[in-house]
Amino acid sequence: MKVLFVFKDNVGRSQMAEGFFNYYFPDHCAKSAGTKGRDWSDKVLGEELAWDVVRCMLEKGINLNGKRPKQLDKKLSQEADKIIWIEDILAVPYYIGKSKINYWNVMDPRYSDYEGHCKVRDHINFLVKRLIDSLNNSKQL
Repeated sequence: MKVLFVFKDNVGRSQMAEGFFNYYFPDHCAKSAGTKGRDWSDKVLGEELAWDVVRCMLEKGINLNGKRPKQLDKKLSQEADKIIWIEDILAVPYYIGKSKINYWNVMDPRYSDYEGHCKVRDHINFLVKRLIDSLNNSKQL
């Protein structure tokens, strides 16, 4: 099973979801990507706002340090069996089949303190576990 988690910047929520999914199911593959057309070549998670993301995930035994944000493209979306969209529904590109998409509503911790990031992390952890249960129940894994 290949799952793609998408959010606009790919520096927080989608990276957390990818980390949890791959932690719980290392035999399957999760990736994450962002919809914002920015050049992330010089950015590394662990800088600026994303530092709280790296730090709170380390508390759960998942190291995101050194992960680089990726830009969503057609190839990434086509490789995925399922896409989790943590973004404005209207931002779904034309090339993504709607049948692959599940929508998640997850608060943006960008302007939160560390505790706010941990609350978002825990919510994402719950959603990832629920996703895995639903995939197991439908025999998609």
